[in-house]
Amino acid sequence: MKYLFEYLFYRLYTWNLKKWGENDNPQLNAILGVSFIMFLNICSIIYLLDLVFDMKLVSRVEIPIFVTISASTILLMLNYFRFLWKSKFKVIVRKYKNEDCKLRRRKLLFLWLYVLISFLGLIFIAYGDGKGWW
Repeated sequence: MKYLFEYLFYRLYTWNLKKWGENDNPQLNAILGVSFIMFLNICSIIYLLDLVFDMKLVSRVEIPIFVTISASTILLMLNYFRFLWKSKFKVIVRKYKNEDCKLRRRKLLFLWLYVLISFLGLIFIAYGDGKGWW
């Protein structure tokens, strides 16, 4: 998973850099995107555990806002240290900059599938018990 999130960061960073340039702070936008996908995955796992094992990890009405904000902040901080602290993102950019075009297409297809499954998975799991959680 480490490499998946690293590659997601790289693709988001380079896309943002090409589209809007350095003034738009592509590093920050990339960690926001990675953190959001991670948060979706964590929510999916929690909802799935709750649905399958009836663990009551979350309220069926709503998740308290402080839990959401706290979890999001922790993910952002972890990703900041993983990707931006001491310009670590530059190493990631150099690592993937000269990748083979065919390999890039394959990785990008896998990445899009992963992002799509992350969104759809949470939606299907959240409505999986027929009661709906929102």
